[in-house]
Amino acid sequence: SSATEKLAAVANKNGTGVWVIAHEFGNNNYKAFLFTSSGLSNTVTSSIGISHSGNTSHGIGCMKFSPDGTKLAAAIYTNEDKVELFSFDNSTGSVTGNLKQYQLGQANDNPYGISFSSDGKLLYVSCWSSSNSNGHVYQYNLADPTNTAFSVATGSSSTFGAIQLGPDNKIYVSRFSTPTPVSVLDVINNPDVIGSGCNYVASQVNLSPGKSQGGLPNFVEGLDRSVTVSPDIT
Repeated sequence: SSATEKLAAVANKNGTGVWVIAHEFGNNNYKAFLFTSSGLSNTVTSSIGISHSGNTSHGIGCMKFSPDGTKLAAAIYTNEDKVELFSFDNSTGSVTGNLKQYQLGQANDNPYGISFSSDGKLLYVSCWSSSNSNGHVYQYNLADPTNTAFSVATGSSSTFGAIQLGPDNKIYVSRFSTPTPVSVLDVINNPDVIGSGCNYVASQVNLSPGKSQGGLPNFVEGLDRSVTVSPDIT
C-alpha cells in the first residue's frame, strides 16, 4: 500500500510467467509477484539492503534486472547516493546475496537511471545531480573488487534521467534540462566494452519535435531481442 517508484520485471526460470518486483516505502522489503496466464500469485517478500524510508525522495530511482535474470540493481536517489546489487533467484522470486554496494563518485550525485550491459557484466548508472547542473553517467565493472566508478559522460548544464538497454543492445540515455528541454537522446553504442571503448555519443538520436525529460519506457529487458530497430536510431 506504500511503495517507491521502483518497478521491474523478468521472465521466470521455466518460462511460464514473469516476476514483477516492487519495493515498499518505509522499509527494506522487495515484493515479487509471479504473473502468469492465471494472473498474479506467489507474493514473495525479501527483506534485504538499505531501507527506503525517511524523506519521500528516498523512493525515487530506477530498478533493473540483468538480461539473464540473475541479478537485480537498485538506485537509491538521495542521502545515500548509492546503488545496490543483489542476486535474484528467478525460480523462487527471492532477492538474495547483497553482492555489492556502490557509493557514487561525488556527493549529491543522486543516482536515478540504471541498466546492465547486454552481457550482464557491466552496470551503468545515470545521475540526476540535484545539487548542480552537471550530471554524470558511470560505468561499473561487476568483476572489479575495488568497485571503482568510470565516468563515461558529464552533462553540460543538464542532468541525466532514465537509461534503457534497447533491443539493439545499445543503451539509450535521456537528459533533463531546464528551462529549455532538449530534443535528443544520448547513446552508449558498445555498452559491453569496459571504459571509454563503450563509445558514449551525446545527442545521437534526434527526438524533434519531441522532448527528452526524466523517463524512458519500462519493459522486460532480455525477454525478446528479435525486434527490428528502425535505421534512423541505429
